[in-house]
Amino acid sequence: MGKIGTDVAKNASEIVLLDDSFHTLVYAIREGRIIFQNLKKIILACITSNGGELFTVLPSL
Repeated sequence: MGKIGTDVAKNASEIVLLDDSFHTLVYAIREGRIIFQNLKKIILACITSNGGELFTVLPSL
């Protein structure tokens, strides 16, 4: 297989380790989860703040 097989495997995979360390993978997953939690918090805050505005604007239409 050689280099062609390696390139095919990299293209088929979702994660490629560049430094042969699983600690990097654990760190990346942890950071991804933190980002996802923060996004959920931001979306919830936007929905709740815009929901209040919606209740005040809709009756005036």
